[in-house]
Amino acid sequence: MLNFDCAEKSEILSIGLLSGTSVDGVDVGLTKISQKKDSIQPELLAFETILFQPGIRNRIQNIINRPQVELKDISQMNFLLGKVFADAALTFITKQRIPLKTIDFIASHGQTFWHEPHQESIESYAIRSTYQLGEAAVIAKETSRPVISDFRVADVASGGEGAPLMPYLDYVLFQSGDKNQLIVNIGGISNLTAIKAGGSFSEVIFFDCGPGNILIDKAAQQLFNLSCDTDGLKASQGQIHEPLLHKLLNDPYYDLSPPKSTGREKYNDACFQAILLSAKEYNLTDEDLIATLSELTVRVIHAQYQHFVTPKINCSELIVSGGGSKNPFIMQRLKKCFSSQTVKTIDDCHNLKISSDGKEAVLFSVLGYQFLNQQSASLKTPAILGKLSLPPLSSK
Repeated sequence: MLNFDCAEKSEILSIGLLSGTSVDGVDVGLTKISQKKDSIQPELLAFETILFQPGIRNRIQNIINRPQVELKDISQMNFLLGKVFADAALTFITKQRIPLKTIDFIASHGQTFWHEPHQESIESYAIRSTYQLGEAAVIAKETSRPVISDFRVADVASGGEGAPLMPYLDYVLFQSGDKNQLIVNIGGISNLTAIKAGGSFSEVIFFDCGPGNILIDKAAQQLFNLSCDTDGLKASQGQIHEPLLHKLLNDPYYDLSPPKSTGREKYNDACFQAILLSAKEYNLTDEDLIATLSELTVRVIHAQYQHFVTPKINCSELIVSGGGSKNPFIMQRLKKCFSSQTVKTIDDCHNLKISSDGKEAVLFSVLGYQFLNQQSASLKTPAILGKLSLPPLSSK
């Protein structure tokens, strides 16, 4: 009989799975979660990114970027990604020499194909939606482990935006701090979490700031035939163009009050092509454009912090995670903008035992843990995040 009552165990082991906006592969992390009194203590034991086969990555991007797709393509992709995620988990477990039966559960975010947190009227109904693929029933069958998935939908159904989810883990990790802290995650989209020293759950300020790496990656791919601007090399060879930057900062999203979320739907290929057109009008070099887009990520984070956080919480420390924390150009510019704060990466926080690369995998393991304990992991709504898929009864 499978036991899902994690509350009876002092420690659990979970595999966290996800694919982000870069669509480069499946992030797989092994997390140990300890429960001590009312405190959750996660520890990342191992992490790896298992790259998509080029053909699968192309199929994903073709569906995401096409204005219209066939239902067959979506249905097939859901089950295909279930297989891909399951294979990634099993490959990882084999490499790490982990007995499969010691894994209490798998927590899979899947791949986001659509995220529309803003309310739209359809007939007589007001609708928000979010959509991730990577069929959990397939993962459960292939791995013989229970799988928790679909972490965003319950929050959206309850009136939340289903994103960002990272602030919950930030709260778990930093709530006991003795100083006001600002945690910024720079993935495809950048988001921030502001935590007041000794503050309550309800006092956390959190939201998506805007573009993180998504526009930088598009520039690296289309202008330099690179997957990303590794080490910010191309940006460091260019000049920040203030007129274009000012134009890009004139975006109504930045004035919306939090909590709020955004995604690839906004910063899509059409958005990037419009930016390219502006860059040509200004006669920018490719290096100037990628430098300006990198600066956009930094300025948006800083402006949003000043506008929405400082009236309530003045943070003395900035902790950066996600792919952006590995970009020296972005980190240097953040240190300049946040000159009054101590700026460091989560990799510098050695007491946490969590790497920047593996932080999101840890997040989904923690969300899965809270789901199994019937606890809400939403900072906005009382929703219990996730759905459970069980392996076949013959699985051991």
